[in-house]
Amino acid sequence: MPSDRLEQTLERIAKILAGILLKDVERDQAEKIKLLRQCDFDNSEIARMLSTTPGTVAVAVHSLKNKKKKGPQKRKEQG
Repeated sequence: MPSDRLEQTLERIAKILAGILLKDVERDQAEKIKLLRQCDFDNSEIARMLSTTPGTVAVAVHSLKNKKKKGPQKRKEQG
């Protein structure tokens, strides 16, 4: 079916673009997940790209949302 082939082609293009996006990123997995979420990939797609599970991605996304809500935390000065 042509629409199946088109969908497969578009998925390949998305993977290639994600690979380019992450190629030079020397960041941890959470940062990669953040970048991919900004590109509108869902948890399952991100998990496949990073060779992990959708659950791991979901936890990272949740943690990133919590960090964003709390904002930067100040360190306590030792006296």
